[in-house]
Amino acid sequence: MKRVIIGVSVLLLALLISCKGPSTNDPDLITTIPINLNTQYSNISITASGTHYYNFSANNNDPHTVSLTNLSSDMSWTLFTNPSYSNPGVIGFKNDSLGNGDEIDSTPSLTDGVTYYLAIEELGDVPGTYDLYILDDD
Repeated sequence: MKRVIIGVSVLLLALLISCKGPSTNDPDLITTIPINLNTQYSNISITASGTHYYNFSANNNDPHTVSLTNLSSDMSWTLFTNPSYSNPGVIGFKNDSLGNGDEIDSTPSLTDGVTYYLAIEELGDVPGTYDLYILDDD
């Protein structure tokens, strides 16, 4: 009987811990840098094969335009709904250009007030720079 009670207690404790949400110490969460919409960020340095992670809040329910320009090497951008390596919820991606061509595209319609996550990846195995601008298409 004691084993059953202990087993049930351990199970309930595990359920309570899993229901409280992600821990701030969760190694699966991506550390992001907040950015503002409609603001030009210029000459950002990135390491060879590096990735930068940003977050922003949508301010309308329309598509937004992500502009990755003035690239000094091959780069891409990916838009996520969740800052987690294991379940990112990818909703947008752009890597049409070979080499250092601009990567500009509209996102699907975003939800006003929701935080989204943007990854910029250097794909050319060389250090590089880029400009970033996210326009709300309102």
